[in-house]
Amino acid sequence: MTVTVVSKSPAGGRCNLYTRYAQAIAAHFDLKLDLRYTDSASGGGIAPPALLIHENAVIPEDGAIVSPEDIEHCLSALWLTENLAACRTALEDILERFMAEMSRP
Repeated sequence: MTVTVVSKSPAGGRCNLYTRYAQAIAAHFDLKLDLRYTDSASGGGIAPPALLIHENAVIPEDGAIVSPEDIEHCLSALWLTENLAACRTALEDILERFMAEMSRP
């Protein structure tokens, strides 16, 4: 299985967040990490920023930014639950740091 980030080049806010998420997911579930850089919709019709787990797009419930809960739902649907609690904690920490970085002047 693979965790994929479709990112703009150069990567910006959400692209960097999704890359951090993907690194944590790959580490917790021993998945291959695939970073795809593009400035428009990829061949598969996925526009950046996007996070995919085993080719399943993680859709943000709020319509704007992927949350740890969105990722948890996707992982659960793929039966990737063994390290889910530890992964969720890591993802929440990543999001918290990201939000702190974005609020700095």
